[in-house]
Amino acid sequence: YDTEPACRAVVVTRNTAAEKTLQMKSAISEAFYANNRDVTDVDVLCEIAGEQGEDKEQFRQQMLNPDIRNETFRDFLFSQQSGVEGFPCLLVGNEENGYVLVTHGFRPLTGLPEAIETWLEQQPTPSSAA
Repeated sequence: YDTEPACRAVVVTRNTAAEKTLQMKSAISEAFYANNRDVTDVDVLCEIAGEQGEDKEQFRQQMLNPDIRNETFRDFLFSQQSGVEGFPCLLVGNEENGYVLVTHGFRPLTGLPEAIETWLEQQPTPSSAA
């Protein structure tokens, strides 16, 4: 099973409508797991994008854009370098301070907010300009 096309569709959405990224990821998962749709097929992914209110032709153009494919592979590399070995997983952080793997694999919500709070408390306070 090749997840790259589905991941690329999420990257397209992240770049064009960041607020819809999780919605798109969820729609792709539902299409695959609940509806047995082939999410390795660009046409199917464009249909899913259309169902989410996106312009299918613009989405297709982005799906075929080599820069988007490269960005997707950079995301894969970032995941590997961050210690991700399975999904689902949760990383917290930012480019300035780095990222920390909070959890990988299934984890119930219990304790997760506390883990994120602990990470936030350990972050340096932004210095204010004098």
